[in-house]
Amino acid sequence: MFSGHGFLQIFIENDPVWGDKTDGIDGYWDSLLEHLANAWPFLQSEQIYPLGFNPDSPNTFLDDALAHLCWDQEPDEKLAHDEQDIFAFAERHNLASGLQDLHLSSICLLREGNEMRIVSEMHDVRMPIDLALAQLKNLGETIAHSVDDRSPRGKIILDAWNQRDQPLEQEKMLSIVMGIRPERLRSLAANDDLSTLFGQPSIIQSPTPMQIAARMTHHALFDDELLHVINKVSELKMTPIGTQLINLQRDVVPVIARAYDQGYQLAQWLRKKLDIKDDQPVNPEKLLKEWGVYIGNTKCSEVMDAIARWEENKIGILINKNGKRARTDWGRRASLAHEIAHLLLDTQHTLPSVEILGGRMPLHVERRANAFAAEFLLPRSHVNRVVPQSPTPNTLKPILEKLSTDFSVGQILTARQIENLLKERGQLDHPCKIYLERLTNRYSDNQQNDWLSLL
Repeated sequence: MFSGHGFLQIFIENDPVWGDKTDGIDGYWDSLLEHLANAWPFLQSEQIYPLGFNPDSPNTFLDDALAHLCWDQEPDEKLAHDEQDIFAFAERHNLASGLQDLHLSSICLLREGNEMRIVSEMHDVRMPIDLALAQLKNLGETIAHSVDDRSPRGKIILDAWNQRDQPLEQEKMLSIVMGIRPERLRSLAANDDLSTLFGQPSIIQSPTPMQIAARMTHHALFDDELLHVINKVSELKMTPIGTQLINLQRDVVPVIARAYDQGYQLAQWLRKKLDIKDDQPVNPEKLLKEWGVYIGNTKCSEVMDAIARWEENKIGILINKNGKRARTDWGRRASLAHEIAHLLLDTQHTLPSVEILGGRMPLHVERRANAFAAEFLLPRSHVNRVVPQSPTPNTLKPILEKLSTDFSVGQILTARQIENLLKERGQLDHPCKIYLERLTNRYSDNQQNDWLSLL
């Protein structure tokens, strides 16, 4: 008895990904329905890659993760467990993994805040999570209509699909939402109920602020540090913002461009909107307070520089005085400028209620905010006027020091802006490149992981 037979086409942005513009692919799709049923809670709520990985895209995760496993430094048992986690994550987020007999191109799906990111070989798009899940449901229902429940296998698959929204156990739900293994959840909660610590779990609704904070930071913190951060988030004071920030959030329109170009253009737009000339330094803390945003101080792990939380039109930000960068005046300014970018663009989409600077975020979102911070604090148009047409390391040194002083920004940020300007001009010769790289290495413990990097 054959089950699940039909012709299937899948389009992304009106482009055929499976099939062509006129014809679908002839096949048996019951295994795809089974895959959707099993992956459903993860597609709804899993937002974080396992084992601390954070690749550019979900369709590169598998290769990146396997390439970076420490094959010669970890016990065989741990490697086997890690490898299993990597393959399981990659499979449940790839529609093509649900096909046993057909070899089709990958379609990777990963939730990012209130959006679903959909990546194929030629596409990288986002749509509201509710719309994406509705389309996946329609796909599943279409296949289900062709599955024969008189077949033992067909009945098992249909039962799994029809029960896909059944509530999971609390521990399992929180593990999916936060990306924390059940055994560590039990350790964190000790003798308390898990929902007391993290809030009531829900697969469908947006996570609680405590769940988001844990998801962003658990990979980098010990249990006591993580509990401290969760407590700070739960108690963070928030104040009603003024109409100026509300209007800015309403008026801003993100451009379709690379992440750092989006950040640059957002900074230029905001400076123009606020009538701030490109040779004028800005004080992001003063600006945020004028908008009604509460800014407080805290002390926690140096991994984090800032914690921001918002609910409707109430916002609060904590600056970590122990933060690796925020402990300095220039780092505090950069951290607050970074948060301005999130408040303008991300509070309704990628970031439902919490952002932790230093935690794990989608890379394109962080790159955009980093680029915004650099351009808002030190506009390239001004840098262009003061950097000569034929720069040398000797001529750059006093210019860099003066820009850093005049605009109250760090050496790394200034060097990045000069470097990107020289790239645009086609003037980044080897001596200047080496000079700027050595300078940033001197001020950064780890240049590759430096959150001010725009690349």
